[in-house]
Amino acid sequence: MVSRGFPQGSGLSPLLFNIFARNLPRQCTSSVFQFADDTTLTTEDPSLSVVADNLMVSFQFCDSHDLKINSQKTQLILFKKPGKPISDDFHLTLDNCVIRPEKTVKLLGITLDQHLTFGPHIENVVKKCQGLLGILAKATPYLPKDLLKLLYTALIRSHMEYCSSIFSSAAKTHLKKLDVIQRKAARIIYEVPQDAHADILLLFLKLDELGDRREAHFLKLTKSFLSGKCHPAMPSMVEVRSDKTLLVSQSRTTMGTRRPFVFAANIYNQHLGFSSDSEETHN
Repeated sequence: MVSRGFPQGSGLSPLLFNIFARNLPRQCTSSVFQFADDTTLTTEDPSLSVVADNLMVSFQFCDSHDLKINSQKTQLILFKKPGKPISDDFHLTLDNCVIRPEKTVKLLGITLDQHLTFGPHIENVVKKCQGLLGILAKATPYLPKDLLKLLYTALIRSHMEYCSSIFSSAAKTHLKKLDVIQRKAARIIYEVPQDAHADILLLFLKLDELGDRREAHFLKLTKSFLSGKCHPAMPSMVEVRSDKTLLVSQSRTTMGTRRPFVFAANIYNQHLGFSSDSEETHN
């Protein structure tokens, strides 16, 4: 006998769940991001005890509403500077289950590391794409190049571009690993040696550089923010100056410069012909 919850697979269940959990953000002292039945809490404070208290408020709401949290699937990560240590005894307790900070967590298909380098995410993507390249190689003798290109863009490049706006600010050493995958795919499609130059092959296949595609995607997103053709919360993320450039929020830390909206504003201003060095800053 089921005494609570909603039937899985029912078309009405998501609506009923959202109605049941819609007051959760109002009761929390931390920021709440909800996607279906997945809830993410974020808070910031120099004191770890304050961070823990802010996060535990949401657990209290769930307890009072008989909303069961799966402690086995609950993850905790602390984003910090590389040189800043974390006390070994810091943890949260949920249903007698101790939850300790992890170095990486997976959120909606993106692997986040505690320093926001996105290196682990790109490593995971590259590992998955390496296996898919094997499938492409097996199909090469049987399919024309147009279909092989379609196979690559649908099954391999799609993984490398999933949520690319999040990790586009990663170090070039990480992003270069994605370019290597595309070059390997071009060699496989044309059945040439592994040390053959891939630039001409990419030209024949009409495959743009991944970096150019990420930049074009950022420009498209930014223009949609400015035009209001997006989620209502997005336009507030950008601020337009009198010369139609975007105001760039500078940060003293490397982690701060990796924020997607900072990266997007710089790309947009460069597209308009303005250098980011000449822009005003604000905190």
